[in-house]
Amino acid sequence: MVWQPMPVQVKHIEKYHMILSDVLKKVKPLEVGGSLEENISGVNMDSRLVKPGDLFVAVKGTQADGHAFIGKALENGAKAILVSEPIPAERPEGVTFVRVADTEDAVGKVATQFYGDPSSHLTLVGVTGTNGKTTTTSLTTHLLQVAGMGAEAVGNIGTIITGELAARPADGWLVAELSSFQLA
Repeated sequence: MVWQPMPVQVKHIEKYHMILSDVLKKVKPLEVGGSLEENISGVNMDSRLVKPGDLFVAVKGTQADGHAFIGKALENGAKAILVSEPIPAERPEGVTFVRVADTEDAVGKVATQFYGDPSSHLTLVGVTGTNGKTTTTSLTTHLLQVAGMGAEAVGNIGTIITGELAARPADGWLVAELSSFQLA
């Protein structure tokens, strides 16, 4: 058998839906403005990528504060907003605001709950180093696939969408090419 590089695969994302109260099961809301019975169709912390029905998580980062982009998330159709700052007195009708102590801590828990804990269905292999990461990731993924192990690659050579991972069988492998900035 001759090794050939794998093409990048773009896959259809199955739409998820969950009631907001269920999405928030693993976090402790300090304050709620609106209904926790809203139907949520996605979780996002990038306001530019928010789709109608999504929960937008406003995370304070080192370069920007997600709270400054709540308006953009609302323009894009966010149905709920998770914040760490006080909930505004004036809120758009039909939009729920939820305040937690730390949105950076909450975003992973919320996404895990919403997307069905995709990492619990995978064995993760991380490839780090100065040189050879792409080659090692490609070869490892290929060998696992040839062995019938259901492997996928992420990094510079392939793309998997989180929603796709949740639907994979429990014996799946994810081979990730990781640079030092991704580990920090």
